[in-house]
Amino acid sequence: MDLFLATTNSSQETYTSIRKAIFCRFGVEVLSYDQIKRRVAELSGVIPVASDMCINSCLAYTGPFAELDTCPTCGEPQYNPIQLAASGGKKQVARQQFHTIPIGPQLQALWRDADSALNLRYREEITTEILTELERNEGLLNSYDDFFHGSDYLTAIAEGCIKRDDIVLMFSLDGAQLYQNKASDCWIAIWVVLDPFVFGEKY
Repeated sequence: MDLFLATTNSSQETYTSIRKAIFCRFGVEVLSYDQIKRRVAELSGVIPVASDMCINSCLAYTGPFAELDTCPTCGEPQYNPIQLAASGGKKQVARQQFHTIPIGPQLQALWRDADSALNLRYREEITTEILTELERNEGLLNSYDDFFHGSDYLTAIAEGCIKRDDIVLMFSLDGAQLYQNKASDCWIAIWVVLDPFVFGEKY
């Protein structure tokens, strides 16, 4: 698992090459890339959820659209023509899916690790410093170098909308044009955790 975590910013090929090198040198069998991914998911509880979507990205077949099998916007069917499953039965296969990694289990995983749990206390500490400075300087700050110095955040603190043990998240959504002559057909959504002080940088 240490090997997997150390190579998270590298390719799968890098992990596989190191795994083979360890086996050749020491004769130690290391879990394959797929095996260690399943183990990490099992231990962390962070598991992607696959949901069907329209082939033209009009909508996702969830919530009020969960019972539909045809897109009400473009009329495209949700499923490919019925295919024979390996068991001999028939299986409906979605024409397109998107994957979501729920934020809740990720936040829980951050609190389960002692180092990251300590880093998550940064927001609480810096907010205390900011409020002390505002009180001392009659509502003025010497610098505005972090998200937590912003008036929207400080107002939410003053009004009790954000409490001491809350976690502050930023949601970012953007489209990507994957083909030169085609409109954006790939949408990426991310949550940014604003609480920690990580790698010497302020989020």
